[in-house]
Amino acid sequence: MARTRKFSFFIGIFILSTIVYFAMNNGQDMFLRWQFPTHHQEIVERYSDLMNVDPNLVYAIIKRESNFRANAVSPVGARGLMQLMDATAADISQRMGFDDFSPDDIFEPEVNIKIGVWYISHLLDIFDGNLVNALAAYNAGQGRVKEWLRNPDNVGDDGSLINIPYSETRHYVERVLYAMKIYERLRSE
Repeated sequence: MARTRKFSFFIGIFILSTIVYFAMNNGQDMFLRWQFPTHHQEIVERYSDLMNVDPNLVYAIIKRESNFRANAVSPVGARGLMQLMDATAADISQRMGFDDFSPDDIFEPEVNIKIGVWYISHLLDIFDGNLVNALAAYNAGQGRVKEWLRNPDNVGDDGSLINIPYSETRHYVERVLYAMKIYERLRSE
């Protein structure tokens, strides 16, 4: 009995010292890597490369949209990792030449990421590579962003939206850009 308690005590000390060691030497990065994972890495890297989109952007969108839950469904009906609406996914899948697309395919990580990366690439093309405007469109729709861009009070010198009328969209853009910077840092080490 005394041996078991002594053994448990030493195991506890070992675990505690290991935690302290990692916290002092790698704690922040370890915590960030846990908070900002890179699940589905092979899929993200393949389609990001194929469609010329920064994979850090794709990870950031997935992080903010679904927190890497492939079965996520938003209150408005957006689904999957990159939170695609059925109509958007169906339109894109047709443009991409999918033969037998079904809305439930959105829950498949490969299909969702492939369509989502195509969509963000398309938005970046529409908005001349302007990341802020493309992200705002990913969240609020192209029509709204084009409308906001017509008001000079909303646009900065570089053509980016500086005044996003919807707080949800404004916060979304801020959070994705923040997550993208975290991914850039973690993936460059």
